[in-house]
Amino acid sequence: MRSTTTAVTFKRPFLLTGMGALGPAGSYAIHTEEEGLAGEAFTAWKSLSTVIDLNGAGGVTNLSVDLAELLGALWRDGAQDDHTHPSSRRGASKRRHMVRRSRASGQRPG
Repeated sequence: MRSTTTAVTFKRPFLLTGMGALGPAGSYAIHTEEEGLAGEAFTAWKSLSTVIDLNGAGGVTNLSVDLAELLGALWRDGAQDDHTHPSSRRGASKRRHMVRRSRASGQRPG
């Protein structure tokens, strides 16, 4: 069995199952408990529990969360920076247009 603590940062307010309200943007501690699954060549780790520390007016609250839901929320939070996400395509199109225009005029895009 092993325990790990990592920090994640949300750029925007977020909501996970079990939260009464939106969590503000900021950094949060994530605690994960895993058990080792011994194999012949290596040990794999299976997640048993994931907990996020939520800071509130009454202090820190520990909320048990589904790891897949947490990872999905983090992905959505940063999705606007992901060039493959549909909401980013307009920005990519604009950048391509700027590059084409600068190449036509002989200037480097800025």
